[in-house]
Amino acid sequence: METTIQTDVLVIGGGGAGLCSALAAAEAGAAVTLVSKPGGNCTAIAAGGFAVVLEGAGEDSVETFVEDALRSGAGLADVSLLTRLAREAPAAIEKVESWGVEFYRREDGTLRRFRSGGHTHPRSLRCAQGRGGDAWRVMLQRARTQGVHILKNALITELLKENGRVVGAAGMDAEGKPLLISAGAVVLATGGMAALYENTTNVPGLTGEGYMLAREAGCRLRDLEFIQCMPTTFAWPAHLKGRLVNDTLRGEGAYLLNSEMERFMSRYDPEFMECATRDVLSIAIASELAAGRGTPHGGVWLDARHIPEKAMLESFGFAPQLMAAGIHPSRDLIEVVPATHFSCGGVAIDEDCRTGVEGLFAVGEVTGGIHGANRLGATALTENVVFGSIAGRAAAQEAKGRAYASRVPDCRTASALGEQDRPHSPELDAALTQGEARVKEVLWRYDGILRSADGLNRGLSALEALAAEVSGYPTGDFAQTLQRRRLEQLIELGRLVTGAALRRTESRGCHYRTDYPNQDPAQARSIFID
Repeated sequence: METTIQTDVLVIGGGGAGLCSALAAAEAGAAVTLVSKPGGNCTAIAAGGFAVVLEGAGEDSVETFVEDALRSGAGLADVSLLTRLAREAPAAIEKVESWGVEFYRREDGTLRRFRSGGHTHPRSLRCAQGRGGDAWRVMLQRARTQGVHILKNALITELLKENGRVVGAAGMDAEGKPLLISAGAVVLATGGMAALYENTTNVPGLTGEGYMLAREAGCRLRDLEFIQCMPTTFAWPAHLKGRLVNDTLRGEGAYLLNSEMERFMSRYDPEFMECATRDVLSIAIASELAAGRGTPHGGVWLDARHIPEKAMLESFGFAPQLMAAGIHPSRDLIEVVPATHFSCGGVAIDEDCRTGVEGLFAVGEVTGGIHGANRLGATALTENVVFGSIAGRAAAQEAKGRAYASRVPDCRTASALGEQDRPHSPELDAALTQGEARVKEVLWRYDGILRSADGLNRGLSALEALAAEVSGYPTGDFAQTLQRRRLEQLIELGRLVTGAALRRTESRGCHYRTDYPNQDPAQARSIFID
C-alpha cells in the first residue's frame, strides 16, 4: 500500500539548504514537508565556516568578496548570483545567530574572522566548537518547532509533472513502500555528487540523484565538469581517512611539504602559497604525488608545528580526534591528500532559485552558476542560508492558493506499484551494490584531479559497459526496482560529467587536463546540458 502526502511546499534534502528553505517556507505560512534520503548530509559534518563581510571589516568589502569569488571561479561564475550572496550574507549570519548558532569570538566579544582558501582577507566565521553539525542541529530543531513535517530515510526517484509543471515527487519511504507526494511547489536541495567518487570527504548519501531528477524534469545543467577536491584530508591514520583538515589551518600559517621536506607551493602559486584556491592546491599535490614525492601513505605533509596551540585548535576541527590517535599537530607532521569535496556545477537557476521549470526551485550544492569553475572556501554554508531563504519564500508564494494535482500523473513509480508482490532478490542486492562501487571507481580513476582525453574516453567506455550490464540484471521487488532505477541515474550522471570534461579542452578551475594544461580564453563560458 502506498503512502500519499499532500503539502504546499515539498523540500527534497535534509542538509542546510533544505532546512533553510523549509524554514523560510513555513515562516511564510506554507505547510511544508521535508524529505531526506539515507546516507546523511554534508552540513552535519562540515567544518562550520561561514564566509561573510561584516560591518567594520576594514579594507574588506562586498566588492572584494565578489572579486575573490570571480577569480576563484575562473571567469565562469554568475556575477548576479555572487553579488546577491555577498550582499545578503550579513543578514544571513544575523539570522542563524538569532536561531542559536554560536561562533568563535575574541576576548572582547567581537566575532573572530578566519582566513579560508582563496580569500584575500579573513572573513570566515566558524561555529564555536568547529563543527558545522552544531548549526545543522539548530536548524533541524527550529524546523521541527516551526511545524515542518520531516520524512527521513526516503528515496525520491522522480519528480511528478502535469501540463509541464512539477506537481510533486515519487519514490519510496524508509520501509521500501511506495511514496507519492503532491505539492504546490517543490524545492530541490539534494546536495552534490562528490560521494559518487571513490575517495571523498562526503557522507555516503551525496551521490547526485538530484541532478538527474532535475534533468528528467526538463531543467538545464551547467558546469558539471567542475568537481572540487578538498586538498587536505587525512591520508593517515586509516580510521580518519577522508576527514577534513580545514582551509583555516592553512590560513593560520600551516605549510605543505613533500617527501623531500620542500615547501612545494612556491612552484605552483608563489603569491598565495598554502592559501591558494582549492583547485590549485589539489592539482599541486596530485602533481607532487605523480612525480614520486609523496609520503608513506600516499599524501604530502602538512606542518602546523609552528602555530600557537590555541590558534591551531580553533582553526582545526578534527585536531582532538587526531591527537587521540597519537598524532599531535603541535609536534607531529600530518599526512594529507586531496579527496572529492564539492560539486561546483549543477542545475541552472536565476536569482530567485527558479529552474526554468514551473513549480520547481533549486538551492545549495545541487545548483550551478554561483561558484563557476571552483568554489571559495567557507561559502557553501553561507549559500545555504542566503539562497535557502530565497527559495523557501519563493516556493511558498508559488504554492499559495494552488490546488493539488487531482491525480497521480503517469510515472515510473506508479507503473511499478504492481511489482510490490514480487520476491526480494539477494542476487540483485549484490549486483546493485557492486554496480555503484564500480561507478565510483571509474569516476575517481578516469575523471579525478588529473584528466586526459585517453582516460576520459576509457571512463565513458566503462560506464557504457556498466549500463549495458545493468539492463540485464535480474528482477526484484518494488524497492529493488527503484534502487535499480537510481543506479541507472548515477551511471548516466557519470556519463554527463565525463562528457562535459571531454568537451572542455583546456584547464580551468578544478578541471585539469594534462593534455591541455593551459587555460584557453576562447573557452571562458559554461557548458550547458539541456
